[in-house]
Amino acid sequence: MEIINLKKENLDSINIVLQDCFGISTEYEEDKIHLGITDIVSYVSLLPLELKVQNKNIKIVGICALSTLSKFRGRGGHASKLIQKSLQWAKENMIDFVALYGDCNFYSKFGFKKIPNLYGKNNIMIYIVNEDFNLEDIFSKVWMDNVWGNMPKF
Repeated sequence: MEIINLKKENLDSINIVLQDCFGISTEYEEDKIHLGITDIVSYVSLLPLELKVQNKNIKIVGICALSTLSKFRGRGGHASKLIQKSLQWAKENMIDFVALYGDCNFYSKFGFKKIPNLYGKNNIMIYIVNEDFNLEDIFSKVWMDNVWGNMPKF
């Protein structure tokens, strides 16, 4: 099992996985990083963002649409490997933190922490990559207004 970077020509295979998992399909977005398992049985996209908060550039990546074909779920750790590869990518690219919306029990195994209920969503989780950041900074009023309030849907 190999993790590969997916390209626009893989869109049909990506949409097969997304249809099976979520009943949706998508257009290929050039501003995202698309990762998959060989033969594309599992998929995730990463949305890198750079925001300025209190005169400081903050690099964030959103993990989007983690999915595995139903016949491959629970066998081989496909989704886990994609999460690990996503966190490795974040470290290699000096990302400050990773954010996602999803199953807290699953993502906490990788070190993600649940953040307070924001905008009616109570399953937003973050993974701190840059050790200079702490949870208190991220939950401050300035952060809530400037970062989380302006975060695109991912």
